[in-house]
Amino acid sequence: MTTKPNPDHRGRFDGHLKDMGAVPPSLFQDLRDRVNSSVCEWPQTGTKFTQAISGLDNIALLFPANYPASHLDSRPTEQWSHWQDCVSPLIGFVAARLRLGAYEPAKVLLSRLRAGAVIAEHIDLNPSSQVPHKVHIPIITSPLVAFTVEDDEYHLRPGRAYELNNLRRHAVYNRGETDRIHLIIEVYPTSGASRPAQ
Repeated sequence: MTTKPNPDHRGRFDGHLKDMGAVPPSLFQDLRDRVNSSVCEWPQTGTKFTQAISGLDNIALLFPANYPASHLDSRPTEQWSHWQDCVSPLIGFVAARLRLGAYEPAKVLLSRLRAGAVIAEHIDLNPSSQVPHKVHIPIITSPLVAFTVEDDEYHLRPGRAYELNNLRRHAVYNRGETDRIHLIIEVYPTSGASRPAQ
C-alpha cells in the first residue's frame, strides 16, 4: 500500500517512531489518576472515525469539524470539559517538545485497545492525518503490547511521549491480559499565534 503524502509536512520526521522523553511526573500522574477514575467512561457504541475496529474504544476530546477531509477547525466534544484541565498542559508539553512555535491541536483522544485485540497494519491515508504530528503517551500498558512500524517492533513505555510516523505502515498487537490505554495528541504548526484548546 502506498500513499501520496501532503507536501505540507512542515517538519514531520521521516523515521518510524521517535521517543520524545518523559512526561513531567505531575502531569502524568494526574492523567493516570483521571483514567482510573469514574470520569473515564468508555463509549459503548459508535465512533467518530470512518470505521470501527473491534476491540478499540476511543474517547474523543478534540476533533476536527470536517474529519476526515481536514485536520483544521478542531472542536471540543462533550467529554472535553471533564479532561481539559488535565490534557491541555500535555498538549502544550507535546508542542514544546516538537518545537512547533505557534500551533493548534487537531485530534486529541484517549484510546483503549482491549486485551487480545489487534489494530491491523495500515497507513493513515485520510487527508486529516497528513499534516499533524501524531504523538502517543502510554498510560496503561504491558510488555506484551507491541507497536510495529514497517518491519520494526517497539514497546512504548508508560509516562513517555512518542511521535509516530503515521504515513508509514503501522500496527498494534495487545498480546497481554490487560487493556492498553494511550492519550493520542495531534498538533500542527500555524503561522499565527497559538490558540489554546478551549
